[in-house]
Amino acid sequence: MPDSPKAVIGIAREERNFAVAVGIQKDSPSKPRRGKFWKGAEIKSLKGRYHHIRRSLGRKKCSHEIKKLKGKLSRKTDYLLHQLANKIVDYATQFEKPVIALEELTHIRNRFQKNKKGRRLNRRMNSLPFRKLQTYIEYITLKRGIVVRYIDPTSSLGWGAPECPEQPNDMSVAKT
Repeated sequence: MPDSPKAVIGIAREERNFAVAVGIQKDSPSKPRRGKFWKGAEIKSLKGRYHHIRRSLGRKKCSHEIKKLKGKLSRKTDYLLHQLANKIVDYATQFEKPVIALEELTHIRNRFQKNKKGRRLNRRMNSLPFRKLQTYIEYITLKRGIVVRYIDPTSSLGWGAPECPEQPNDMSVAKT
């Protein structure tokens, strides 16, 4: 663990952009470095394609084929998530003494109102592997000696407007 971090890399995970990273250096906190967006389109299309195949096979009662597809889907998803986690950590290593700040994922799916947007969006949201990406980021940073901190999502930068005093908007609630 570094004595005092010189840069904080905030990573947000959401449905539209699978991961968004922005680096802020300690010597210039008002000027964040250019952010990096990972859409995760391959993962989303893979999940959608396999959902369609499973649904059509389920109508034909081919449970053996569905089990084979599940293993294939999880292997492909793991591979893509591992690549994405490596890209995120590579982005963090361009900073001196970085600390990666991730939102705590507890109740992430409760932020979206169920049944308000329909079954299709609910399926897409519940099939995104946020926790698995977090696990891959953790173990890659552990190998590279980068610290990962968790931030309460209600006090992260995206929750409230910076000029609104009622809503906390600092990163002082970081947990290890």
